[in-house]
Amino acid sequence: MTLQGTDAVDVGARLRGAREATGLMQSDVAADLRVARTTLVAIEQGRRPVRTDELQRLARLYGTSVNALLRREAVHVDLVPRFRRLWTTNDESMEQAARLMTDLVRAEVELENLHGVARTRNYPPARPSQAGDVRLQPDVCRSDRQGDTREERYADAFGRAFLTPSRTVRVKFEDITAGASRFTRRHVILLAHAFGVSREAIVRRLEELRLVKAGTWEWFAANGGITDEQARQVLGRTTTVDYDSGGAQRPVSLRLGLLAGEAERRKLLSEGQLARLLCLDRVELRKILDAAGMDEDDADGPPKLPR
Repeated sequence: MTLQGTDAVDVGARLRGAREATGLMQSDVAADLRVARTTLVAIEQGRRPVRTDELQRLARLYGTSVNALLRREAVHVDLVPRFRRLWTTNDESMEQAARLMTDLVRAEVELENLHGVARTRNYPPARPSQAGDVRLQPDVCRSDRQGDTREERYADAFGRAFLTPSRTVRVKFEDITAGASRFTRRHVILLAHAFGVSREAIVRRLEELRLVKAGTWEWFAANGGITDEQARQVLGRTTTVDYDSGGAQRPVSLRLGLLAGEAERRKLLSEGQLARLLCLDRVELRKILDAAGMDEDDADGPPKLPR
């Protein structure tokens, strides 16, 4: 009996990815199914539909479920490393790391799909480096001089555009706040860290670009501000500009934790489903969810995003 209403090519690609994730060879799987290897190749290429009994057997063999292989919102990625190496080497830790990375990438994309995140690819065109000599001239800023001249205003505008370019800020803002309905301290901390600017500077820039409502920084200031201790709770000991670096000791990335927290808050997935999706036990998951919701205790809640 074959499956009705399914795309044989899509199912075949998912089966191939599941097999490669387990490290099984086509010959071994074919022997377990009691079919020729060429038949398994045809199934994985979508030239021969898989039968229901075969799919059930393959799901058991790959340590997954038929539902996980077929459900529409499921994400299937292939990040199996393919490096040239000596036949005598067998780095199990590398294989485990690759499987974990595959699981976490799948989890992040699936959570993005649940939140309705639209992924766009709009890369700027390549530009050649121009010839020339850039010479920097030193300047002196005096504290007793008001910055109301045309030159000072231009310098301020240039600084904002140079450190926090509008297009990059918009892309990073959408990336960090994906799925969220409110703008939280955690969002501010991650954005400020990503651009290497102060927390007030990034909020002011977001207000200027109308990505958050005017007066957002004043709201934070009136409700306890955003402290260095809170930043340490979010970032740990990370000191580099990349907000996601230094995260090798974290069970999941900072952004993935935000997506998971928002999915739990909106009741899109249960705690058990999130734990399985992120490959965590419930204790680890609860710590991540608690951290993601640290702003929910404010009296009026953090500012809503203008979406």
